Amino acid sequence: MFDQSFIERLAQALAARILPHLQSHNGNEQYPRLMNATQAAAYLGRKSPGSVYHLVNRHEIPCVRHGRNLRFDRLELDKWIAADKSQNHKLCSSTANERKDESVCR
Repeated sequence: MFDQSFIERLAQALAARILPHLQSHNGNEQYPRLMNATQAAAYLGRKSPGSVYHLVNRHEIPCVRHGRNLRFDRLELDKWIAADKSQNHKLCSSTANERKDESVCR
């Protein structure tokens, strides 16, 4: 039905479009499972480790004590981010519904 060269060109075109997306989802591999505050700050897109310590002091971020050192589990941080996203979405939706103004969530 289709010639082999057409199928190969199609496969190459699809691979060129799909591979960058697959590689971006595996970007977490550059971070270890347990991170220090500097690594966690970079992972979370924060400017400094101090901002991560601030969240720790407020008991807002999951962390693990390893002796006197704090470590941040990458998988727990992912869960924390997902929970924060859903909570903020709910807050924005309820605020927008109350005020009838969707610009509140921007």
